Amino acid sequence: MPAAETGRWFVLHDLLAYEQHPDMICNRLRQDDSSRSKRTTSVLFRRIRRGDKVVYYATGVSLVVGIFQVVSDRFMIEGDPYWGSDVTAFRIEPWRLPPNGCFLDFKALVTSGAAHFDMIPKREIWHSFMRGHTTKILTVHDFRLIEKNLGNAGFLVQSGRFKATKTNWHRKMSSLLSPGYNAA
Repeated sequence: MPAAETGRWFVLHDLLAYEQHPDMICNRLRQDDSSRSKRTTSVLFRRIRRGDKVVYYATGVSLVVGIFQVVSDRFMIEGDPYWGSDVTAFRIEPWRLPPNGCFLDFKALVTSGAAHFDMIPKREIWHSFMRGHTTKILTVHDFRLIEKNLGNAGFLVQSGRFKATKTNWHRKMSSLLSPGYNAA
């Protein structure tokens, strides 16, 4: 039996989530009324497996933090000071990163015309292809474009220019968690 191919994923989080847990990616659980079981809100997130590669994309600032390898099976988080409970997560470790102190400016890469991404058929409205997803499948082509440009000085920005701030996800978490929630 052939070995399973390594999955390649584009995971959309934000800089605050990365600052809180640079070693994890997560997805909230929702109650499925028909089965009374909890499921991740993202069907694709459930398909991630140990050994897969994850491009960590920071929403709100349109940056790629780096490429990470999934080093755990999916697990439940309970009572986390930042993410609360009813969250499922994977542990991740850096696999390929931009030079120290830099991020890849994904918006600049996409809109420059220097690269065409399979997941973004129209670069003029590239941002609309990013909305509403926690996880996207990456083609080999798209994965290699991102990997190749992690060291391209023309698309790198200094990480110190960006501040991790509360996003809509964190505000929603605040409303779901106890007063001890620490999103800042």
